[in-house]
Amino acid sequence: HLNPFAMNLFDVYSLYDVIPVKASGARVWDDKGQEYLDLYGGHAVISIGHSHPDYVAAITDQLGRIGFYSNSVVNPLQEELARKLGEASGYEDYSLFLDNSGAESNENAMKLASFHTGRDRIVAFRKSFHGRTSGAVAVTDNPKIVSPFNSHHKVSFCELEDAAGVEAELMKGDVAGVIIEGIQGCGGINVPTASFMQTLAALCRKYGTVLILDEVQSGYGRTGRFFAHQWYGIRPDIITMGKGIANGFPCGGILISPEFKAVKGMLGTTFGGNYLAMAAAISVLDVIAKENLVENALKVGEHILANIPASDRIKEVRGKGLMIGIEFNESVAPLRKELLFEKHIFTGVAGSSMIRLLHWNRGCRHIYQSIERSIVMRKFFNVGDIGDIAAALEEAREVKKNRFAWKHLGENRTIMLVFFNSSLRTRLSSQKAATNLGMNPIVLNIGQESWKLETELGVVMDGDKGEHLREAIPVMASYCDIIGVRSFAGLKDREYDYSETVLSQFIEYSGKPVISLESATVHPCQAFADLITIDEFKKKARPKVVLSWAPHPKALPQAVPNSFAEWMNAADVDFVITNPEGYDLDPKFAGDAIVEHDQMKALEGADFVYAKNWSCPGVNNPDDYGKILSKDPSWTIDAKHMAVTDNAFFMHCLPVRRNVIVSDEVIDSPQSIVIPEAANREISAQVVMKRMLESLK
Repeated sequence: HLNPFAMNLFDVYSLYDVIPVKASGARVWDDKGQEYLDLYGGHAVISIGHSHPDYVAAITDQLGRIGFYSNSVVNPLQEELARKLGEASGYEDYSLFLDNSGAESNENAMKLASFHTGRDRIVAFRKSFHGRTSGAVAVTDNPKIVSPFNSHHKVSFCELEDAAGVEAELMKGDVAGVIIEGIQGCGGINVPTASFMQTLAALCRKYGTVLILDEVQSGYGRTGRFFAHQWYGIRPDIITMGKGIANGFPCGGILISPEFKAVKGMLGTTFGGNYLAMAAAISVLDVIAKENLVENALKVGEHILANIPASDRIKEVRGKGLMIGIEFNESVAPLRKELLFEKHIFTGVAGSSMIRLLHWNRGCRHIYQSIERSIVMRKFFNVGDIGDIAAALEEAREVKKNRFAWKHLGENRTIMLVFFNSSLRTRLSSQKAATNLGMNPIVLNIGQESWKLETELGVVMDGDKGEHLREAIPVMASYCDIIGVRSFAGLKDREYDYSETVLSQFIEYSGKPVISLESATVHPCQAFADLITIDEFKKKARPKVVLSWAPHPKALPQAVPNSFAEWMNAADVDFVITNPEGYDLDPKFAGDAIVEHDQMKALEGADFVYAKNWSCPGVNNPDDYGKILSKDPSWTIDAKHMAVTDNAFFMHCLPVRRNVIVSDEVIDSPQSIVIPEAANREISAQVVMKRMLESLK
């Protein structure tokens, strides 16, 4: 937007090409009418939501009376703010000095600490950020923004949590103040421990040093306490404020301990505490109290933190309340851009690998779902990869209503479906789902349409296998955007099967999103389809679901029952597993499910009966792994078994051995839902593929 014939702006900001023109609550609209969800609040400034009607009315009313006069006359609004701020924060005995910004607040705090102690050095911490003005930037740990002029302040930096290092500096006797953020914001949402903060406060008292708590970003209820330091059980000497204090109107301030003596002229400002700023700041406190925003920040924040999904891409999630940082194992620049321009969500960053959320208190219930859909779908292996179950089921319902609504996502995209074992439902449902999304599916049957591939590492390839997965996988990946893999357990070596040798190599070597179409130990697409089916047919809010072992002439893997157990444990159902002695599933999958070896007892009152055979999992005796320990026909699901249920629906993943697994009368009955269950394989696959397409860079 540079104009060679007119004055231009000094070009110091990296700007996104978005022009906001209207905002309300947690929503922002640009000049083209596009709506955005604001999860950043303009650098943590918005504390009660954009354009709150009480806030707008307060400023508008004040502007009609008087907008400005200097601090040479009495301003009763300043006194009203001080009273309300003391009550809200619990610092009624402290004094308030008003200025214009967080940086100015930190400048005044350090100046006051120096006046109070007669000393001239400040201790700050690594990864800190306290502002860009002269003193504030000097105590900021970012050499790139510190000029030679700023660098002459006497500042010493210590590592966060290094109490011994701090004491070594304080012992020198020249430290006026220690400045620390309640939670480090720009440094990466680093939350200090309560023990360190308590030790720090004690050290400052011991050496007569002023403790300054920078609450510019972490204050005003954002963390679930009015100030973040209140999580640590300390009372600092000076507290600095800015950003959220007036919800976007320029304002700042410091709270000062009664130990400090005010002297005329020691601090001053032209605009600080002006009428409009006071009207805005008073309105903020009134709204916070009226809408219980501090308590709500804690509640909503805990919900979000609990539901940000696990992902190999995420290194750590940190924060308190609605001050949250999601640290990745990669640069977040592409993700932040995608969130803004594709998902229409404003977020912040800290460094190169953290997405920072500094949103206000309302309109946040879909936050983790939005992030989840953008970051997590790099693999689909277990229930944790789907994230929030309720959100996944809702998405499945949306997909089922209109399978072709997202056809644009797959345009010019290819999915490769690799089968190490033949398939009917898995192949057809996967191809159909991919086609629904506009993708081009390529199917490769290993050993039939290609030569055999070696899967084990470290072997001498002098047999009938002409290529190793280590080379084949990157080649396959070069021809596609997503890979689906179906492989089976060998049922000979438990350790080999449960290490998922084949699937793990695809995840490691492909560099593409990978879907398990079934593997040695899991079948997540089937389990997701099962859950969709239960959700559609359930007659109770929390149905009883029973997974029952049934006999079979062949030794079958545990993949289907493992995944079914894992998903039912995560769902809102009462879950029971029943099987003969020696067939208990691995606890990793069985989880907290009730395991009952009396089949009839387990089936009593069931709403859904899921029959499936599996060979011995070898939990108690690895030598029995993969063996058939029983063919007891009394475990076949027939009318006698169904009679003790609560008119249960019968389920099976198919193919099924009639009159071995289940009797004709049961599978042919109106309560059999095996066909709708199989049809939902298309839906489960499509939801997964859709999310993967949405997450592609």
